[in-house]
Amino acid sequence: MSFILFNNDTDLPIVVDTWINTSLESFLIEPRENIKLESSTGEWYIHSMLDDRSEWIKNNLQNYLNIGKFWVQPSAMGERSSMDYPNKFVCGHLVENNMDKFIFKQI
Repeated sequence: MSFILFNNDTDLPIVVDTWINTSLESFLIEPRENIKLESSTGEWYIHSMLDDRSEWIKNNLQNYLNIGKFWVQPSAMGERSSMDYPNKFVCGHLVENNMDKFIFKQI
């Protein structure tokens, strides 16, 4: 099981999905929220498939659904995230108090 800290450093609500044991779990993460997340796979997926997308529409981002993914183990190129819209969003990684931390930002 992998545990991380996640910071939604945007003014937009998002959803983060991951597998925990054999269940796909979804977490609603509010704007500016910091949360501890777990995963059986060490991978998380960010999207905006919310019941209320008003903030996304208000910010003219209604067409952005699947945002990207991030993971604990670096890829062969040393990356820890992949954003579907790298000109709109980033997900940075750092280690804080011996724990992986990911910070999601809108550019």
